[in-house]
Amino acid sequence: TLSSLWNLAPAVAEVPAPAGTVSAPPADKGFMTKIVSAAAQGCTAATVAAILSAFTEPLVNRLLVKRMTFGQAFAEMTFAATAKFFLTTFPTNMLKFPVFEVINMILSFTSLSGSIRGIVNGFLFCTIMLPVTNYRFRKSMGWPIKPALLYQAYVPTVSRDIVYGWARGAVGGLLIHSIAPASFFAKSITFGVTIWAACIISSPCNEWRGYTLQPQDKGLP
Repeated sequence: TLSSLWNLAPAVAEVPAPAGTVSAPPADKGFMTKIVSAAAQGCTAATVAAILSAFTEPLVNRLLVKRMTFGQAFAEMTFAATAKFFLTTFPTNMLKFPVFEVINMILSFTSLSGSIRGIVNGFLFCTIMLPVTNYRFRKSMGWPIKPALLYQAYVPTVSRDIVYGWARGAVGGLLIHSIAPASFFAKSITFGVTIWAACIISSPCNEWRGYTLQPQDKGLP
């Protein structure tokens, strides 16, 4: 999941200029600069996540969809399979992560609250990128790629992403206003706690997605 590193910087309030100071007019390319910066951050996160996901994603998918025990799922994992799947995780992450960051940055220029931005972001991201997500899922399971199934499990997946986006905005805003992190370390910890909480809150929808993706003739509770 959707699995990720996103920047909380847009949620931090800017320090107002001293009284009497004449503010410089905003740069014309400020918007595009932020968009490019967000995409670059997404690319960096995508590379790190691709390395981790090459092993963990097939493992988790076997737990969610095949309902294997951890030992059974781990026994199916090999270095060759992990290295091969990295060739899928890296290019798909290079699509997914920058897209999420760009959507997030564009929405930061609106008047929507953090939690509402998260809901809109989750809906747009899932709707645009679900074919990539399902392509990657089927590759991780060793199943054939069928174009007709690239929007499979749309409802549970969009629900997961909406809940995740809402939780990230709500929890992130709450922590920033409560803790007011100033140092890089404090912001990093706040960011990590926000992502962890959002993943936990949205996890029931991920279980729902896993159940929906099971083959109909082999469905397990």
